Amino acid sequence: MDCYFRQSWVDRRLAFSGAQDTLALSISMLGRIWKPDTYFYNGKQSYLHTITTPNKFVRLYQDGRVLYSSR
Repeated sequence: MDCYFRQSWVDRRLAFSGAQDTLALSISMLGRIWKPDTYFYNGKQSYLHTITTPNKFVRLYQDGRVLYSSR
């Protein structure tokens, strides 16, 4: 089974203006921006499946909203 974990938050420091409404950020930029420290309450056991290439997606909106998706 494939699952997607998606999060969205607003970081006003990342707001921008320009011709484009959204920007798709590279995976290397993901390490440079703030991300929430998400955990699963009462989780007994979990692990993060790793593959050869990360399957993550980051989109930035003009108002500073960040959409982060991980498969």
